[in-house]
Amino acid sequence: MRVVKLGGASLAQDLPRIAAALARAAEPRVIVHGGGPQVSEMADRLGIPTRKVAGRRITDEATLELVVMVLGGLLHNRMVSTLVAAGVPAVGVAGPSILRARRRPPLDIDGQSVDFGLVGEIDRVETGPLRAMLAQGFVPVIPSVAGGVDGALFNVNADTTAARVAAALGAEELIQVTDSGGVWGIKDRPSSVIEDLDLTETRRLLSQGVASGGMRPKLETAIWALESGVPRVRIVGAEGIGLPDGGTVVRAAPPGSR
Repeated sequence: MRVVKLGGASLAQDLPRIAAALARAAEPRVIVHGGGPQVSEMADRLGIPTRKVAGRRITDEATLELVVMVLGGLLHNRMVSTLVAAGVPAVGVAGPSILRARRRPPLDIDGQSVDFGLVGEIDRVETGPLRAMLAQGFVPVIPSVAGGVDGALFNVNADTTAARVAAALGAEELIQVTDSGGVWGIKDRPSSVIEDLDLTETRRLLSQGVASGGMRPKLETAIWALESGVPRVRIVGAEGIGLPDGGTVVRAAPPGSR
């Protein structure tokens, strides 16, 4: 069983190709999706200010309502409809029915304490409903919106959510879909995709700044997933979702020890 994480940029550009690739895949899948660009676009349309610190969205009450409306509503339903039309037995799942979270405490950013508002950290994944759907041949589709113990709603990071779902389910693989098609060994050079990484090399790329921008949280998430028992993480473009290899494979052990 594999967990597939889809980001908003990939969904905006490649949703039909993603749906076709998932339709060709034989293995059971669970899909976790974000939608940051779509939330920002809707915020602009509605005149709701977008505030970010160090690239991270501050989620106030108005922004949370927007996140739930887009991730749990418009984008989520559009995804499920496209997947079903492509032949994927997709079932839309409300994030709070599966994801339990608590509010993230303020973070230290450049020496200042920053409260990101109604942003959550996943405490627990309810695997029972997911396993029941998988056993019946369905593909659960989960937006990155979580519920709190008191019924609160939280905006949660889709990369880390997918990793936690993969670890909770004992997934064979976490697949992170990105428009870069993999991890580039040379900055801004798409032809330099690295085929294989271990934890040591992944940490080196992060420490040396080779992996930056949107790739940085993906590799940080890959490290967490591997250390939490997921055997491997694959970072691929849309065309690589249904393939056994392709893109960048990240594993805990170096190639010579496998």
